Amino acid sequence: AEVYYSKRRYGEALGSLTQSLQLVDPCEQPALEGKLYLHLGLVYRAMNDPNNALRSLRDGANRLRAKRTGKEYETLLLFCIGTLYGESGKNDEARKFYTEAISVAKATGDRLAENYLYLFVAQTTEKLLPAQQKNFELEKRIQSFVQIAQRFHECNHPTGEAFAYLQAGKLYESQEKLAEAREMYQRAVELAPDLGDDVYFKLGNIAYKRSDREQAADLWRRALELNPKHELVKANLDTLSTLS
Repeated sequence: AEVYYSKRRYGEALGSLTQSLQLVDPCEQPALEGKLYLHLGLVYRAMNDPNNALRSLRDGANRLRAKRTGKEYETLLLFCIGTLYGESGKNDEARKFYTEAISVAKATGDRLAENYLYLFVAQTTEKLLPAQQKNFELEKRIQSFVQIAQRFHECNHPTGEAFAYLQAGKLYESQEKLAEAREMYQRAVELAPDLGDDVYFKLGNIAYKRSDREQAADLWRRALELNPKHELVKANLDTLSTLS
C-alpha cells in the first residue's frame, strides 16, 4: 500500500489497505490495525475525500482507545483528524483534537510530538481570533510561541525551535514591531538556515524599511536561492535595481 501511495496510485493503495484490514486480527495486532486505519485516512485525504478520511481516522483512534494500546498511532490519528478539520476551516474542532492528541503524547512520553502539537494549538488559536482582537494580549500570545521554542530547545530540536520563533516574529511584524520581529526571525534562521524563503523575504523587507538596502538585497537574494519562483522577491530586487 505504501508503494502505491508514494506513486499516487491511490485506488490500488485503497484496495490493498482494505484487504489488509480484513486479514489483521484486531485482538492480536491492535497497533497494526491502528496503523492501517491511519494510512487509509491519508489515502482518502489524498483522494480529496475528507468524509471517508475522517471516518477512517476516527475508527482507528476509537479502536485503539478502547483497547488502551498503540498510543503512538492514536496520537497520529488524532493529529490527522485535527489537520483535516483545520483544512476545512473548522478550527474549533481542529484545536479540540490537537489538544486531545497532546494528552496521548504526554502519556507515552513523546515530548517532540507534544511540542509540535502545542505549536499547532497555538497557531489554530491565532486563526480563531476575530480581526478586531488581533491586538488582544499580544505579548502573552507571542510568549506562548517563545515558550514552545524553549520546549523544542530542551529536546535539542532546532527545526521546531526555529519554526516557533518564526511564528512569534510574524505576530510582531503584524503589529509593525519590526525590531522585535527581526530578532525573532534572526533566531529562526540561525537555528535553521534553510527554514524557508519567506523568512528571508520578511527579513529583507524589515531591512528595507530600516533603509538598509544592501542588506535587504542580500536577504532577498537568499530567499530567491531557496525559491527561484518567488515573484515578490523578484519584484523587490527589480525595484532596488531601478532605484540604484
